Amino acid sequence: MSDTEVDAMCEAVRETKEKVGISVCGSFGLLNEQQFRRLKEAGVTRVHNNLEIPNRNYNKTDMALLKELGYEVRFAMSKNLFITGTGTDVGKTYVTGLIVKKLREGGASSAYYKAAMSGNERRTDGTLIPGDALQVKTMSGVEQPLEEMCPYIYETAVSPHLAAKIEGNPIEMECVLKNFDRVCGTYDYVTVEGSGGIFCPLRFDEQKVQLEDFIKARSLACLMIADAGLGTINAVVLTAEYMKARKIPVKGIIFNHYEPGNPLHEDNRLMCEAMTGLNVVACVKDGDMDLDIPFELLEGFYEENGGNRK
Repeated sequence: MSDTEVDAMCEAVRETKEKVGISVCGSFGLLNEQQFRRLKEAGVTRVHNNLEIPNRNYNKTDMALLKELGYEVRFAMSKNLFITGTGTDVGKTYVTGLIVKKLREGGASSAYYKAAMSGNERRTDGTLIPGDALQVKTMSGVEQPLEEMCPYIYETAVSPHLAAKIEGNPIEMECVLKNFDRVCGTYDYVTVEGSGGIFCPLRFDEQKVQLEDFIKARSLACLMIADAGLGTINAVVLTAEYMKARKIPVKGIIFNHYEPGNPLHEDNRLMCEAMTGLNVVACVKDGDMDLDIPFELLEGFYEENGGNRK
C-alpha cells in the first residue's frame, strides 16, 4: 500500500473508533514497518494480510515487529496427505517415495513425515538411521534433512508401541504433532507415512495412542496402499470399512507389485473398486521409478488441513 492509502485508512480507523467505539480489524496488502506502526497508533487491533506466504519467508525482523505491536501471526500452512497400508510390507515406503518424487518434479516444495519407525540400523557412531526416511529422501531427491522426518526411531523390528517398551523412549503425541507442525510450516506439501496398517498402535501403556489419533488430530485425508496380489480384496475392504466407520476420508487406492495383464491383479482391481466405492488411482510395478498418475490428480488429494489445526 502507498503512504497516501495508509493515511486514508488511519483517518477512517480513528473516525470509526471515535463514533462507534469498536475494535478495528484491517485487511491490507504489503506494509512496511512505518505503515504498520501508524495503523497500530490509529487504533487497528488486528491485521489480516491475506497472502499465502509460508512462514519461512518471514524474517526475524518481521516477526519481532509484529510481536512488538501485539499482533497475532498465523501462517498459511501446507497441504497434507496420509499414506496408510493394508498391512506391513505392502510397499508403503516405496510408493511414498514415488509420490514425494512426483510432487518435487512437478515443482512443489515437498516433504516427508512419519511419526515413528522401527527396524532401523545404526551408524558407526551408534546413532540410529531412519531407514524409511532415508529411502524416501534418496528416491525423491528432496533436500529436506533426515532429522525433520521422524521424531521416534527404534532399532527393534516390531510395532512402535512394543519397540518403545523394549528400548524406552515411548511416543508422546505432543512431540509428534509439534514436529509435524514445524514441517508443515516449512514446506508446501507434506506426505505422511503410517506405520504398518491403520490399526497400528504407537503407544500402549498407561497411555493409548493409535495411528488414527494422529490422523484425526490434524484432520488428514488418506491414500491406501495395497498389494495387488492374492488376499488383497479382504485386506482392502476391511481397511476401507474401518476407516469409513472412523470417519477417516480415503482419497483412493494405489496397487503395488502390479503386473499388467495378470488376471488375478486385474480382477482384484475391479473387485476392490466395486466393493469399496474407491478408485484405484495408480498401479505400481516392481522396479518402477516414477508414479504413473497425472500431477494435477495427485496434487488434488492433498488438503489444507494445516499443522496448527486444533
